[in-house]
Amino acid sequence: MLTIVYGIRPDKLLRGAIKGLEVSRRAAALRSGAATAVLGMSDEEAGKITTDELKRYSKYIRVILAAKFSNQEAFGDPGLKQELAYAQTRKFTSKELHAACRDWCQEPSFMETVFGHISNFDTSEVTTMFELFKDAKEFNDDISKWSTKKVTDMQSMFNGASKFNKAIGCWDVSNVTSMYDMFRGAKEFNADLSRWQVTKVTNMFRMFERAETFNRNIERWDVRNVTMMKWMFEGAVSFDRSKIENWDLSSIEQGPPSSPDMYKP
Repeated sequence: MLTIVYGIRPDKLLRGAIKGLEVSRRAAALRSGAATAVLGMSDEEAGKITTDELKRYSKYIRVILAAKFSNQEAFGDPGLKQELAYAQTRKFTSKELHAACRDWCQEPSFMETVFGHISNFDTSEVTTMFELFKDAKEFNDDISKWSTKKVTDMQSMFNGASKFNKAIGCWDVSNVTSMYDMFRGAKEFNADLSRWQVTKVTNMFRMFERAETFNRNIERWDVRNVTMMKWMFEGAVSFDRSKIENWDLSSIEQGPPSSPDMYKP
């Protein structure tokens, strides 16, 4: 089981408190902005991975630590503890949050041990949540306290997150412009979104497509600036269309306001 720690400089990875960690993937095989580390490699081998090799990928090197430390004394090193404490309190960038959520969905238990629970992630500086939980079929953690005030893009955020059904109605989405595919295929989602301020949203293409359970009242949404709603509720078999009869669809680009395009391809 693995976890992510952001902001650890590569030179600290290769010497000092966590000297001797095995870098299991070489630079050529690394994902962008990532360095995978586990115990077991000798200091000599670890030294072959240079700082420059890691630096070229990202300002923030993503370090994945082993779940079980064979060297408990090294784990107790103050320097390492300080790095881990920093990881649990830092503010995420958009890129870091995307990586953290991806790995949380794979290894939630260890992520929580080292990085804190996902519900407490500081997202106050995040500007895009594009595809954050796309195809995360088992994800259903509480993220209601996340700060979304600076977010402008929520495209495909829960696309394919078939089990997600947590309360996110308190999110500030007032700066979001795209909700394209946001809940597409989120089959169990039925949270109250009635208080969302969607005035700046221009794209709701397939937003609730195949969101089979969704049937909340969103009649008060101000959608006057939305230009694309094609297939917005296609396959949303539980949704009561009468709840949006009074929407202002004057900006819709495809077809007249009465167009059935919102419901079927």
